[in-house]
Amino acid sequence: MKKLVFELIKIAISIFLIYMIFKNMNINAFLYHLKSLNIVYYLFAIVLGFIGYSLSALRWFIYTRAYKLNINLIQANKYVFASLFLGLVLPSGAGVDLVRFFYAQRDNMQKRAEVLSSIFVDRLIGVIALIFLALLGIYFGIERIREISDKLIWIMLFLIGFFIFMLTPMFERIIILIFGKIEKFRIGERMQKLINSFSLYKENKMIVVSTFFISILMQFFFGLSAFVISKALGFDLSPIEVVLITSAINFITMLPLSFSGIGIREGGFIFFLSDKIGMEGAVALSLLYYASGILSFGPVGILVFVSEPVRFSLKKEV
Repeated sequence: MKKLVFELIKIAISIFLIYMIFKNMNINAFLYHLKSLNIVYYLFAIVLGFIGYSLSALRWFIYTRAYKLNINLIQANKYVFASLFLGLVLPSGAGVDLVRFFYAQRDNMQKRAEVLSSIFVDRLIGVIALIFLALLGIYFGIERIREISDKLIWIMLFLIGFFIFMLTPMFERIIILIFGKIEKFRIGERMQKLINSFSLYKENKMIVVSTFFISILMQFFFGLSAFVISKALGFDLSPIEVVLITSAINFITMLPLSFSGIGIREGGFIFFLSDKIGMEGAVALSLLYYASGILSFGPVGILVFVSEPVRFSLKKEV
């Protein structure tokens, strides 16, 4: 019940933000931007987005290989795209990772802890890389990023510190102290397996380094997609600026403040770019960027979900 209320609040926030944005902008100017869209450029932006999501699957595949999970690169792509598609309708952003977990664990019933660990660290490193890329905007003199840089730096330092802390014996002792004696659903035993799975990163630091740079490249393609959309709308923006700003916006939309980031994303584009392309142009760019993402992973995600529906199987031991 609490989760339902929380999701309804997020939907309400999205509706309110979109209402306030459209209320305060020139609708005719907004429609003019949409009508001026260069379709060829936009299709190219969708392809760039598809490459970005494929790199996301490659990043996760590296973790699954390290754990010797029974998942090949094609399956990794299928599971990632299907989870992204279902994430459009699931009640929470975490649902994307939950779907990926249930796809992956079907052929790895004895390694569920490793599957969960691969998804968790994949997500964590991705977020750290996202913030790092956004902070490069300070070096390139993007004033808007400079205004929020202190918050981004603290968040990045916290996440890096938390990841390092996860690899220490103290973290293991704390988790075991809290969960170790819980026998119901074998929570204690399963938490021990999950903690043990993190030892992989102590011995294979290059896995983390390589996936960090893949994350940077992935976000570069997403930002490049946004830049190409800006060109499709006829705007003359700096590609480096758009890539770095898009990284900051992608991070902001990951925060569970609205439904699928709707309203927050548009507000982000307005905050960063309205002084250059106007409020109406920023909203047009935001909505087209969001739609291009759906068109990038949607078709494959639908095909995978139709051919391989998510089935929950908890009969075997973890």
